[in-house]
Amino acid sequence: MLVSPGSLLGAPELLSTPIAGISQGGNAVITLSPPKGITVSDIPRVYFKSEGTQTEYFVEMLKGADGNYAALLPAPLAETTLVQYRIAVKGANGAEISTAPYTVPVVANASEVKLTEEQKLAAKNLVIGQTDPNAEPLPPGFECEGIVKILTTTGELKAVECSRKKGVPVLLWVAGGAILAGGGVYLLTRSGSDKPVSPSRPEGAAPKN
Repeated sequence: MLVSPGSLLGAPELLSTPIAGISQGGNAVITLSPPKGITVSDIPRVYFKSEGTQTEYFVEMLKGADGNYAALLPAPLAETTLVQYRIAVKGANGAEISTAPYTVPVVANASEVKLTEEQKLAAKNLVIGQTDPNAEPLPPGFECEGIVKILTTTGELKAVECSRKKGVPVLLWVAGGAILAGGGVYLLTRSGSDKPVSPSRPEGAAPKN
């Protein structure tokens, strides 16, 4: 069980059952029980990164009818061997509570992961949040397929069109007329109608499907 530091001392806690592994090319489902001892003021997030990288990215968790939260991670690339994630949420006083980081292996087939029809749809409409404006636009070590929008650290949503070609993939990041090259084929365009779901998100504002 993943718990937030200090939970054993009576402090507010986050309880989450850690996943055993992530399938290559598959989406991990991260769950969270209703936070205890805290009034949640913002949507819980799952921060994640692949092994060997420094910068975290995040996805927002959605609250189900039973009060539990869940989120999907983008699919890891075949060459990615480990993924690290943690869950964090802000309370009414603005203080962040987080679980300890948890590292899981990427395996050929995590048979216990079975997406519901709703989750399969969500896996094709992922919104990824950035925490570092100088980092790569999309999380290294993960597929671009399924990611439809990115939320920048300034709170701007950018649409993503992902496709792959044979050979070395190329990243096209359209920002203020500049095009940057990297790994993967992504075409990001701005839309004036795209705005963050919540007007009061903390730094590294989170998107919501």
